[in-house]
Formats: sequence, structure tokens, C-alpha cells
Amino acid sequence: MHRAHDSGAGKSPPQTSSRGVAIALILIITDQIRAWRKIAFRVPVLAAAVGIYLPLELSVPIFLGGVIGSILAKKRGESENSRGMLYAAGLITGESVVGVPIAVRIVVTHRDDVSALPHALQFGGGLGLAALALLGFLLYRAGLQTPRAKGHA
Repeated sequence: MHRAHDSGAGKSPPQTSSRGVAIALILIITDQIRAWRKIAFRVPVLAAAVGIYLPLELSVPIFLGGVIGSILAKKRGESENSRGMLYAAGLITGESVVGVPIAVRIVVTHRDDVSALPHALQFGGGLGLAALALLGFLLYRAGLQTPRAKGHA
């Protein structure tokens, strides 16, 4: 089978990088023009890059988080929801703190299933879906809470 380009594992041809730079420049210029014209809908290059670069299984949760944050902000009459943002940042940080040791174990043992549950404790996708639903509910609840005044514990 013939590949369009094969420049080795983990390498991409210079044309791909050039196209990415060109797309980013177009997005930046377009966004600046829209800002200059005071157009409300803008496309920040970082948001577009996340959508282009990250795989769909990562882009969709980020998108859904933005939608949930927008709904909560409108419900509370705010432009930004700092409590929900703080909770989400904690989840991301926690994932990183747990993900690094897991990655180290995978590299050291050369097995990608080193942290897997025993087969008897695997309940299919239902358990993961339930955990995701619980996290979504907790994030939603954290976003609905009103911020405490300074000086109160």
C-alpha cells in the first residue's frame, strides 16, 4: 500500500508544518480584523488549534465543557464562572498528577495494561460512564455555587 508521505516514525514533512503556520496566520489576521470591526463572534487561534490538533475524543469534552460553562454563566447572569473553572482546572491537574506515574509504569514495564483492573473487576463502559456522569454533575454543582465573600471560610 502506498502512503502519501512516509518520513519516519514521529516525524512530519515540512509542508505540514508550513500549512499549519499558514492556517494559524490566517486565523490570527482574521480574528484581528474581526476585533477591529467590533464583531462579537471571533475565532481565537488557540481555540482553533485545539480543535485542529487534538483528536476528537479530547476535543469533544473540551467543547462540552465550554458549552456547560456558557450555560452556567448565562444562568447566573455572569460573563465567567470562576468556581466551575477552578473545579475544572483541579480535575485537569489531578489527571496530570495521576497520568505521569501511570505513563512511567507503562514505559518501565513495556506493557500498556500495567494499571488495568483485573478482569473480574471490569464492568465494561458502564462504570466509566457512571464516573463521567458523576464528575459532570459535581462540576455542574460547583459552577452553580455562589462564590464566598473574602474573609469567610
